[in-house]
Amino acid sequence: MNPDIQIGDIQQELMNVQGQKRSREQTYGCLFNLIVYSPSEKRRVDLEKILQSITVKFPCRIIFIENDERKDENYLRVNVSSGQEGKTQQKVVSEFIRVATTKQQHERVPFLILPLIMPDVPIYLLWADDPSKECLILPELLKIATRLIFNSRWCDDLHRVALFMLNLLSTNPIDIMDMTWAYLNGWRKIIAKAFDTPSKIADLKQIKDVKISYQKESLQDTYGAIFLQGWLAAQLQWKFLTEEVFLEQKVLAYSNSVHDISVRLDPKGHEDILPGRISGVEFTTSTHNSYVLAKESGGAKVLLRTSTATECELPCTMQLPDPHRGYHFIKEIFYRPSSHEYADMLKQIVKLNLENF
Repeated sequence: MNPDIQIGDIQQELMNVQGQKRSREQTYGCLFNLIVYSPSEKRRVDLEKILQSITVKFPCRIIFIENDERKDENYLRVNVSSGQEGKTQQKVVSEFIRVATTKQQHERVPFLILPLIMPDVPIYLLWADDPSKECLILPELLKIATRLIFNSRWCDDLHRVALFMLNLLSTNPIDIMDMTWAYLNGWRKIIAKAFDTPSKIADLKQIKDVKISYQKESLQDTYGAIFLQGWLAAQLQWKFLTEEVFLEQKVLAYSNSVHDISVRLDPKGHEDILPGRISGVEFTTSTHNSYVLAKESGGAKVLLRTSTATECELPCTMQLPDPHRGYHFIKEIFYRPSSHEYADMLKQIVKLNLENF
């Protein structure tokens, strides 16, 4: 890590580091500004892994705000480097400005950052904490950011976060990308493909039972399944009725204009998938038609088995891209526009008693 510098020397230090890189036949590129907030040392380690996957292909100016949780400290420190701690060997590299601060200095941070923003390129804000918590930094950064990126899995109170996001969507023109929602894009596409003919579209209105399987180790591992069932309920215009727990499964009761629907969230997915990931979705209609989507063990494919009361179709395999890394990660998190489906999903899940999940 480069040594700390005086705040007034930041611009000069940026020029010095750029000059050093030019002498090594490296140059700087900036496709966007990326402001990152880390609430703790533990979260910082996870974020640096994410940043490495970003800067390999997308040079940018990173302003990394690292919060110190110690209450007996009071400081605001800055240092400047290239790439990830200057370790990159790329020809085109990023600028890395680290701002280390304690809570007592949070009020100064937005004023420090504003002059460091590169003009005429987007400003992405990666907020690695619960955005609904009170913080002096976030409201000021939302005024300048092009897009807010966060992960519901970093939050303890999903109901509060959902209400906060609905309010933000209605009052602020900023794009919002929830990583938990983005990671489900592959499953949403696969479910849409499973019902891609007129007869199968008609079956959507006849769905009677839904089962979503996922791997659970903590409360946050449930959020993906909650989002997926909320998306289904919103798109198919189901009306929420009640919820209960049966044999360790959360059972949600909905209704449509035809009949009631039961949605089961089964926390026992494949043992070889990561916690929080969806392992399968099953649909059964009132006419006994069945659609079973199951993620193949150890792979990135989903097998679809479709059957009726009298016949079975040949199974088909669909690709499930991994949005947690590489190009798919960048595309989903940074470039996919905000969707009204996300807001519709949030309106559904705030009706649930999320504390019981």
